[in-house]
Amino acid sequence: MKNYKEMADSVFERSNEIIKNNRIRKRKIMKIITVSTMSCCCVAVLLVVGVLKNEQGGFFINLPNHTESEKNLPVSESQNGNSSYENTFPIKLFMPSSQDPNADSFAEDEAAHVDVVLNNSIVYRQLLPEEYEEYGFAEELEQTDFGERIGEVAEIYHDKENSAVVGSQDPVLKGCQAYYYAHTNKAAIIVKNEEHCSLFVFDDFLDKGHSIQEIYALYGASSGTDIASLSYVIHGFQRVEEGTVTDRTKIDTFYNITAQLVPHGSGSVSETPDWLAKAYEEASSDPEYDKKRENIDICVRFTNGMNYRGIYYQPYVSTGYVANMEALTPEQNSQLRNAITAD
Repeated sequence: MKNYKEMADSVFERSNEIIKNNRIRKRKIMKIITVSTMSCCCVAVLLVVGVLKNEQGGFFINLPNHTESEKNLPVSESQNGNSSYENTFPIKLFMPSSQDPNADSFAEDEAAHVDVVLNNSIVYRQLLPEEYEEYGFAEELEQTDFGERIGEVAEIYHDKENSAVVGSQDPVLKGCQAYYYAHTNKAAIIVKNEEHCSLFVFDDFLDKGHSIQEIYALYGASSGTDIASLSYVIHGFQRVEEGTVTDRTKIDTFYNITAQLVPHGSGSVSETPDWLAKAYEEASSDPEYDKKRENIDICVRFTNGMNYRGIYYQPYVSTGYVANMEALTPEQNSQLRNAITAD
């Protein structure tokens, strides 16, 4: 007799690993990519000029008072050597300090890469230059792109307790400054050293038990109007179908359903719930299993230019299943599946 629990665990792990594998493939693309050879010294220079009054009258020059929030913003040096709050900052990848997976917290099957972790929970991956156009990012940053300062990056180790607000598993980022990218809520951050900057985008949570609504909040999305479009890839029996959804009614339906879903797990270990193991068993024993089987990868494209590729939908499992969430109701499953159709 087949061990359906083992089979379900395997399928469940596969659904959880699909996005991770996509990320790994991207990291293996990171040979030595440089966006620009530009160099720009980011030096904060404040000129304090006082001219004493003389017998004939004289004068006194006052410096402008910057607000507390402005003091936390990075300063770029202008061409004439004076500090400026309007100049641009060059973007360049932070290259991994080591190619040895055992030298830090890289997994054995991952290429060396540079991540940022906020509050020991939210993982941001470094965006590759070839992805900038997809996200609408320019090849250099302006002062207005820098949002709230998060803090200084500390080196962290996943096998140790740490309380770093912002950390990295690679020491190359140690001492850098991190800021939220101003136009995407908390979905992207800027990491800056004295020479250049690099962009990092939301990738995943270290622990389980987070709802899709929490993910939407990182992108500043609170309704379907914050989603520009959906793109999807359906992997069926001997077929692959791709499409895009721009219909506002379908997008609203998609948002309303997925934002209500409740996660079924918590902690750092993925385990297949008993109900899901049983659902996979029942689905595989269905005589029409091959006909019904559809594994759907969904990419949400937000109006602020950001993308989220982490929604994996299996309408044939139980009454409908979105990875890491409790089962859909039959009505939700029908509505969601109808929403994932090309216009």
